[in-house]
Amino acid sequence: MQWVDHTDQVIGVAYQLQGLIINMENALRGHVNTGEEEFLQPYNEAKSTIDSRFEVLDRLVSDNPPQQARLATIRSRFDQWRISANDVIVRRQKNGVEDYESTLQRKQLMDSIRAERSVFTATEERLRCTSVRSICPRWPKE
Repeated sequence: MQWVDHTDQVIGVAYQLQGLIINMENALRGHVNTGEEEFLQPYNEAKSTIDSRFEVLDRLVSDNPPQQARLATIRSRFDQWRISANDVIVRRQKNGVEDYESTLQRKQLMDSIRAERSVFTATEERLRCTSVRSICPRWPKE
């Protein structure tokens, strides 16, 4: 049951992280579209806690090198996205316009973050099912 609890924790933190990333992406989009600072509130709120969620998740998967590698990839791509997002916020505050290439690059980074996060979570869900089946052999197969 400890393994089940552990994978539940990993999955829970992964979903929290996903929510924070989505909040940042949506807030950035609202700010870029309108130029209004109020749209950045969810961005700034998520920004203040997202690094701690990455750290918690890293500790939780410290016993699983493939998951650590996936998480490192997610974090690296997110850090690239965040740098670009911060640049566009500064540019927008100066009434600048976002160029197409930067917008496309950020979208591609976010798409790759989503894809990697899906694999990460699916792996944890498989681990949870395997753990449940080991203590409850009648548990239905996937």
